[in-house]
Amino acid sequence: MHMSSDQLNDLRHSIDNIDAALLRLMAERFKTTEKIGNLKKKEQRAIADPDREQEQIERYKRIAFEAGLDVSLALRLHAFLVEEAKKDQHAIMTSS
Repeated sequence: MHMSSDQLNDLRHSIDNIDAALLRLMAERFKTTEKIGNLKKKEQRAIADPDREQEQIERYKRIAFEAGLDVSLALRLHAFLVEEAKKDQHAIMTSS
């Protein structure tokens, strides 16, 4: 199939819009995990919650499968998001 320059530009524009939406969603997610970190600090809770993480892993697998997304990609994304949230929450916990 031959793709015209207009089609290619339209598809790239679509990708740009999707990327912008993803970045805005990630910003909102990290604002929320920051609030969680502040609450955990206030209530003297641990940063890690293995039960919650396992629930989320299963949820990611299910959603990825239903969406037709490579499950291993979804799990790598989950691992990245959790790692970054824990870093942020660790910084909150150790701040005065």
